[in-house]
Amino acid sequence: MNAMIRKYGHPVRRNSILLTTHNGLQAMLFMLPVFVPYYTHVLGLGFKEFLIGEIAFSAVIVLMEVPSGWLSDIWKRRVVLALGSLFNAGGFLLLFLADSFAQTVVAQATIGVGCSLCSGTNTALLYDTLLSYRMQKHYRRIEGQRHSSGLYVAGFASLAGGFMYVVNPQLPMVMTIFAYLCAFCVALFIHEPVRMKRTVEKSVFHDLVKTMRYALHGHKYVAALIAFTALVFGVTQAGLWVQQAYYVLLDIPEMYYGPLMFVGLMIAGSGGLFGHLIDDYLRPQTVFVLMVLVLIVAYLISGIIPGYHGVVLLYASSIAYGVGLPMVQHAINERVSSERRATILSTAMLCARFVFMPVALVVSLIADDVGIGAGTAMLGVVMAIGGLAVLYLFRQAVTNAPNA
Repeated sequence: MNAMIRKYGHPVRRNSILLTTHNGLQAMLFMLPVFVPYYTHVLGLGFKEFLIGEIAFSAVIVLMEVPSGWLSDIWKRRVVLALGSLFNAGGFLLLFLADSFAQTVVAQATIGVGCSLCSGTNTALLYDTLLSYRMQKHYRRIEGQRHSSGLYVAGFASLAGGFMYVVNPQLPMVMTIFAYLCAFCVALFIHEPVRMKRTVEKSVFHDLVKTMRYALHGHKYVAALIAFTALVFGVTQAGLWVQQAYYVLLDIPEMYYGPLMFVGLMIAGSGGLFGHLIDDYLRPQTVFVLMVLVLIVAYLISGIIPGYHGVVLLYASSIAYGVGLPMVQHAINERVSSERRATILSTAMLCARFVFMPVALVVSLIADDVGIGAGTAMLGVVMAIGGLAVLYLFRQAVTNAPNA
């Protein structure tokens, strides 16, 4: 693979390395396993305040996801990527300096802006680079490697962050800020590939609405892919919150939460790294259906019959994220032109956020009134109902366009 990249010139090789490096630095979230204790012991705030900050983070991403993708489609993608890293560094710096609840909400919102700017831009930049050298058929493998390497880095950063917190509670925050500043510098050196640019039609919002209508109504298979993204990654994101509460249900000591998170990230990383091998045996649509079925079974069994087996079953979320995200992104990239690719990818992730917020709210209410087992089982119910709808969309798309 490296020989082939060298054959087609240094911009491809350089961008592949730089984008992987940038993704790795973005994944060095040393704060990930110690966010809640940091809020409690350093900021003097409780879990409720932390959760409100996360809601602010998600709300900003919902508001910014599609506009940031549009910005990436009309600006230089590397500039948008660098700006996103700078916002992330600034958000964590604000959190580091915060001494009130309001300031933590502003910090989380700033991080949301940074994440939305990077979302979709990185994968669109990689695909455009390969497309400019007619190497787009290798996207699935390279993107899988980039995606999985980020998960591996996040896993080791989580382990390191836990040890850093014991030494000094501020150290994981300082190292996270440093990693994002390094990501900002790396983004500036990325080569901008030649691609088609659009001019704004009438207004920004008119252009955005037209692009989303293209995805959701004009092209049914793309609409089905967006619906699948919304369902699977919206529900599994809610499932990540369930996991820690599930550990509490089983009386697992907190000292094991970090290693358990590490295992989940390693599983997700392996799924991204080796997921492309499935392409030789199964069609993407078949993999999507199997993925939904596995998640339904995992959530229902874990919730209805709580136990240590549930800890293992809940890793199905990690497998779905590792294998599914690069696969669905590749399917979208193959069907969407360069001038609107980042916007479509951002739209898909935006829909996942829309699913996550109400699902997480309902599950949290059920978990509070009945128990975390019932909340976990509800994820399976949501996945089953949503899965039927997504399957119907795929069948309609294939029926109307057999070669989709």
